Amino acid sequence: MKIKKKFVTIKPKTPEAEELFEYLMMGLQSCELLESTQSMYHLKPIRANYSFWMKLKGDDNWEIEK
Repeated sequence: MKIKKKFVTIKPKTPEAEELFEYLMMGLQSCELLESTQSMYHLKPIRANYSFWMKLKGDDNWEIEK
């Protein structure tokens, strides 16, 4: 049985996040959702070889784009 991957669209809020977004994520906003808790998402950008945790509410660097 094949499990469907879930994706989240994010955008940067800080200059540091903007730099990661442009250079490591190549400007692509979609991230694969690897894991989730009640308050956080564990995300992996589709064009990068790293992952990071993002708060669902009040994250300093990223926000979910609706």
